Amino acid sequence: MEVSRELLGEIADAPNAIVANAGGRSVEEMKSDPLFANLPSFRSGNVWEVPASSYRPDFDGVLSTLDLFGRTFPRQGG
Repeated sequence: MEVSRELLGEIADAPNAIVANAGGRSVEEMKSDPLFANLPSFRSGNVWEVPASSYRPDFDGVLSTLDLFGRTFPRQGG
């Protein structure tokens, strides 16, 4: 989905963000852009980048992405 830069702050207001770099800019590049840097998820540092294969994965890509999520966000508690 592509969002106009003018509407980005109104649409991408979640406290956390996961970015699939599918030929676009990396999270590091996005952090240097004031439009992204001012979003809540970027301000709080709650932005994670997943590989491009996570965008429209096949079966192996799905499992790889789930493994990545499991390592990045280990289960807390019980």
